[in-house]
Amino acid sequence: MEVSSHSLQQNRVHGLEFSVAVFTNLTQDHLDYHGTMENYFSSKKILFDNLPASSFAVTNADDSWGLKIVQSTKGSVLTYGIAKNSDVRAANISMSIDSTHFMLEHQNDTTEINSQLVGKFNVQNILAACSVGIALGMPKPAIRNGVASLTAVPGRFERIVLRLAGGPSSTTHTRRMHWKNVLQLFTISFRQAVQTKSLRFFGAGGDRDKTKRPLMGKVVDALSDVIFVTSDNPRTEDPQTIIDNVRGGIERKDNVFADCRSPQPQLRKHSQWLSEAMSCSSQERSRRLSSDRYNEAAFQRPRNCS
Repeated sequence: MEVSSHSLQQNRVHGLEFSVAVFTNLTQDHLDYHGTMENYFSSKKILFDNLPASSFAVTNADDSWGLKIVQSTKGSVLTYGIAKNSDVRAANISMSIDSTHFMLEHQNDTTEINSQLVGKFNVQNILAACSVGIALGMPKPAIRNGVASLTAVPGRFERIVLRLAGGPSSTTHTRRMHWKNVLQLFTISFRQAVQTKSLRFFGAGGDRDKTKRPLMGKVVDALSDVIFVTSDNPRTEDPQTIIDNVRGGIERKDNVFADCRSPQPQLRKHSQWLSEAMSCSSQERSRRLSSDRYNEAAFQRPRNCS
């Protein structure tokens, strides 16, 4: 089960004993509630500080907060990561557009891991799951088979193949995210798995931490070829204000498009248009992506975005 920082600070899981607690990472989020990263961290740490001695504290050694969060735990600490000093480690990692392979190292044992999940962040997620299995005494073959059977959760780095009649197929990935670091990991993972042009279609939610919006824009600006900023659950905020906040972190002026209307019909329309553009020659593709028709007719903000 997921135990949120809110529930820990509000004592909503007080009295529950956990056999294993897992820390994956800590990135900027929920500062509208916690105020500072230190307060956010302290709330997370409550879970590990209250573990009984019979439990396990599994933590990500690659994260800067990973070792700090288990400093006061009574449970047995088991670290995981890609770093060489982890108890459970991934070595010889290789990734493609639809699979990930690595060797799972624990003590003097090595187990080959094959997964349908893609991306470095999924390697760490798999390591976390494997570490839980190891802590609970599961045999390595069972862990290996369990990982191999996993499929992507819909909307979480989900691969979608767009096929056009008479033309080649193109691939897009969807990922629900609202953290700057997750956006960065997703974009880097996509770059590593797919050596092709990267087009990013995303938005930021309303009535939440506003300071991360330009940070999200900055990440996408550095790692994407073409950027589309759209509305994403604005709640009570003006959608255009949210988009302007995101664009505050985007320095480039070319290949950046914004539309504050609902993203669903826009995504369907522009996914088809982009698929057609990406199937053309590089010269024709550049012409289409920079065309006035695309910029003005397809993505220019209408006068009334309400």
